[in-house]
Amino acid sequence: YKFSVTIDAEHIPYFYDISYASFSPTVLPLWLGESTIHDDGEGVYLSDDFYEMVELTEAEKAEAEKAEAEKAKEGEEKKEGPLKKYVMAEHIKASSLNADETYAYSGAYVVKKYDDTDKSVILERNPNFKGNYEGTVPTIEKITYKKIVSETQLEDFKAGGVDLLAGITGGAATDEAITAADTSDGKFAYIHYSRAGYGKLGFRADYGPVQYTEVRQAIAYCMDRAQFAKDFTGGYGGVVDGPYYKDAWMNKVAVENGMQLNAYATSADAAIEVLEEGGWIYDKDGKDYVEGVRYKKIEGARASENDINYKSKDGAYTATKVGDDYYMPLALNWYGTVNNEFTDLLVTGFMENENMTAAGFVVQNQIGDFPPMLDELYQSAVYGFYAGSPMYCCFNFATGFNSAVYDYSYNWTIDPGMYDDYSICYFKDLADVYIISE
Repeated sequence: YKFSVTIDAEHIPYFYDISYASFSPTVLPLWLGESTIHDDGEGVYLSDDFYEMVELTEAEKAEAEKAEAEKAKEGEEKKEGPLKKYVMAEHIKASSLNADETYAYSGAYVVKKYDDTDKSVILERNPNFKGNYEGTVPTIEKITYKKIVSETQLEDFKAGGVDLLAGITGGAATDEAITAADTSDGKFAYIHYSRAGYGKLGFRADYGPVQYTEVRQAIAYCMDRAQFAKDFTGGYGGVVDGPYYKDAWMNKVAVENGMQLNAYATSADAAIEVLEEGGWIYDKDGKDYVEGVRYKKIEGARASENDINYKSKDGAYTATKVGDDYYMPLALNWYGTVNNEFTDLLVTGFMENENMTAAGFVVQNQIGDFPPMLDELYQSAVYGFYAGSPMYCCFNFATGFNSAVYDYSYNWTIDPGMYDDYSICYFKDLADVYIISE
């Protein structure tokens, strides 16, 4: 098939235009079932049967009415008329999860078998794949993916249970892998490559003390990032200033254009200085700070419900009310993930860090699984674990970047016509609301 696309001149020039000039084929029945696409010269549209609706079953009605009642409690408008559903909805839901050969594959491989017991999947070369833009087609006939356990992955590899391990991080694990290759008489080999990403201590930057810039800066001053990176990577990695990796072109261009990055040289004195400039100069009673945990005054008229109710994990440090104002403790509640060397290092490098104590911080933690941590980060029961009351403001996880496009112009928009679709902020501050209303 041949087709052409014309880009509206209104959107040209655009720095990443060639990156978006790509199209991927898909099998229409996968998404449309027996519906069709019409093109009569007045634009492309779907046949009417795609939009067919039927009334809900009694059980579905009861569930939908319950959901509508909950919306009404929140002040949302209730739907009028009979409750219906799209006939195609079930088909789309089922086909989107389909992994067998019911529908033709467009990629280099097809899924031949999936074993839910050991979480393995067998891929075979797709004979219909015509190649990438260079015409290159795969030469390996069959590939098996299997779930591995990081603690035993190398033993599994040496025993022949797996042929390739990728993305090994951490100094001890990397040393062990290199030793295995170097002592294998040429049976095993390895290659070092730069990772487009990093592990990090992240913040819920609209909640608790970390909502304030000076607190995040003070944490950076207190931690010895270079030593932390060396301890974790064993010297195979280092500190990254800016997104997302050492040789990221956007960082280099930004620096060449005059952007100045603060490397945050480790200094408790520098941490104390930014905290004092930020107003963390009180004790819990609103008196001048002398020792222990610092507090910051928040005017009563500006204090949010979360500010007023903020407290340390053990409840020993709470926001206090003095007169009409509230005083927030410099207590950080940190959620770390289990079976994670990064978490272990943060206990000494962050929570028990002498600089943190000297600067007036107290850090308390919770070690748990990843999905509950994400719920706490999102402050929403996305995975069914969030109880409804926020607690944690610090989290350790990782980030990565494997896209050819680095464009945040839409991600930070406050244009009401684009905000819901593009913004990654998730909340508007007062300035945004003011500008939008204007």
